[in-house]
Amino acid sequence: MSIDVLFSATHTVVRHSRRTVQRMLRQWTVFLGVLLVFVWAPAMALDAQEADHEIHQSLRNLTTQAVDAINHGAYDKLMPLLSDQIRYTPITQQTLRSKQEILDFYAKWFGPDKDIRSFALEVEPDDLTQLSEDKRWGLATGKAKETYVAMDGKTYTFSTRWSAVVMQDADKMWRIRSFHAGANILSNALLDGATKMQSRIGWISGIVGLLSGLLLSGIFFRIPRRPV
Repeated sequence: MSIDVLFSATHTVVRHSRRTVQRMLRQWTVFLGVLLVFVWAPAMALDAQEADHEIHQSLRNLTTQAVDAINHGAYDKLMPLLSDQIRYTPITQQTLRSKQEILDFYAKWFGPDKDIRSFALEVEPDDLTQLSEDKRWGLATGKAKETYVAMDGKTYTFSTRWSAVVMQDADKMWRIRSFHAGANILSNALLDGATKMQSRIGWISGIVGLLSGLLLSGIFFRIPRRPV
């Protein structure tokens, strides 16, 4: 084999090897680009959507602690989560203006020997809390399911709407400044129960009226008539 042929063969191999390496580099570049699109871009979108992530996480923790305290009947644990200037309007629509009034409200109505034996609360916010420009205030709204077990054992479930104002106190802790819950007066557990009871009373009244009519008719036709 001549030197020219050997050189030509070697050059061909090197040229093909170089092309192969370039093709592999292009493939890896495309692969890394696609990987960045599917991994990095969603993370950037999430950061853009929730720029105040730490604040919203603190507010989620605040909500979780408040709901847990209520569901476990540990109303004293609810108090540190409330502002000293709290305005609290439960489903009864009476405005409570202090932490002590809130404690008195729950002590009066809720407990094993009270009108409401137990109470369970589930909340679902509509969206992220709307924060003020200085990031010290926020407004949240949402829906809830409130389940009450009365003294007689009957269970009443209400679908409610709620709104809350939260604020960051001087100690940098987020607290509930105002809370308001309301139920639909045209569709709720008590109204449904009253409607069913009214329907039952109507059926019972109709049956009693029918039986009374039959009874009176039987008595009337059994009375011997005097000949005229």
